[in-house]
Amino acid sequence: MTPRTKKVKEVGKMFQIGERTFYPIVEISTVEMETSFAESISPIALVIVEPLKKYILPLTEDEVDSDEIIDLFDFT
Repeated sequence: MTPRTKKVKEVGKMFQIGERTFYPIVEISTVEMETSFAESISPIALVIVEPLKKYILPLTEDEVDSDEIIDLFDFT
């Protein structure tokens, strides 16, 4: 059987420091085989929300798809 792989990005538990709210973004990778599976969780970015602006701070050297990360949120 060929292993099945899946990668999804999720928003972790938010935390606050002063007026800033931080949302960790993680990538969850899953590999499934016939009788077993493995998962790994990797932090990839922080979304930082301040009273007057929002921005993304990448945590890896890989390029971050800002649109994909923003789509994880409902800022309305």
